[in-house]
Amino acid sequence: MAKRPSVSIIFSQKASTLIERSGDSICVLLTKKGEKNLYKEIELLSDITEEDEISADAKTAISYALASSPKKVIISDMGFKAVKDKLIKDNATNFIITDIEAEAECDDMVSDIISLAKNKGYGCYAVAVDDTPSKKDMHYIALASSTYAKYYNTNDEELTEYDVKALFAGAISSCGVHRSLTNYTLPLVKNVSVTDEADGLTEKGIVYAEMMSGKPRVVSGVNTAEVSGDVTEDMQHIEVVQTMDMICKDITDTFCEYYRGAYKNNFTNQLLLIAAINGYFRDLADEEVLDDEFDNKCEIDISEQRQAWVDYGRTEAADWSDDTVKRRSFGRKVFLKGNIKICQSMEDLEMYIVLE
Repeated sequence: MAKRPSVSIIFSQKASTLIERSGDSICVLLTKKGEKNLYKEIELLSDITEEDEISADAKTAISYALASSPKKVIISDMGFKAVKDKLIKDNATNFIITDIEAEAECDDMVSDIISLAKNKGYGCYAVAVDDTPSKKDMHYIALASSTYAKYYNTNDEELTEYDVKALFAGAISSCGVHRSLTNYTLPLVKNVSVTDEADGLTEKGIVYAEMMSGKPRVVSGVNTAEVSGDVTEDMQHIEVVQTMDMICKDITDTFCEYYRGAYKNNFTNQLLLIAAINGYFRDLADEEVLDDEFDNKCEIDISEQRQAWVDYGRTEAADWSDDTVKRRSFGRKVFLKGNIKICQSMEDLEMYIVLE
């Protein structure tokens, strides 16, 4: 059986490394499906050999993805489903994926990524060029087409749609939670030409860049989610969702690895788990991942635990005191809830100056 103090220690280690680990997102680039079963991890362009038989266009897209220095770029012609299954098997569930060649088999990519993120809690994101995104989700990042924004390299040549997708996928991968994609200076881009119609794109959840202070900067790091139900305005920003995903995965992984099955489900052991999670939240506040002015805390979800007893047939549980409910653990299930405030990057400034 795991020693009880180890849970707190593991949580502390995860908190101290969360920012660094968030920058470990893998940038995945899909080419059109072939027969080579190509699945290559690339950290430098020199990693590509002639035997890989990667097209010149794909190499260019890879160079744009690498320009933001993500930890790793993976290129594959195996098709989306095969790549996704391999990533999950390797526990590489923190990735940004896009296609960089026509006919890449990724028609169901967006729907599948949304499902994985929602049902499995994976920190995976799909990037596509989509001026009118039909799917609205925190894990779907839509880029403006060349109708609204055109990107040019240092030779004044226009980037292809696939280059742009690779460029943004690499940038998102490298940003993690240590900075917002908003105002990020795009590498290898000399100029961005934007039409007047682009002004309303951010409100539609579409990402694009424009020239600001002489540099090509991302206007806003948003996703396509719509405010509704449990989705708040904050969750329309990639930085916030990446933080949420990291915290969710840390708590889930630590519970499964060190707590699940190792301790009896009673009030005392639940308090030990809660104390460990609250310590994790405090450490995240010290790292400025969470707001240190907010009371970030985890506690027993009295309402859900009470309802579980009522649904089980113990109708008298509806009249139990809150303290009684907390002490009456339910079977094998632990009912917890948390209330935290993520510390976001500065993006907007409003200042009034009075002249006398």
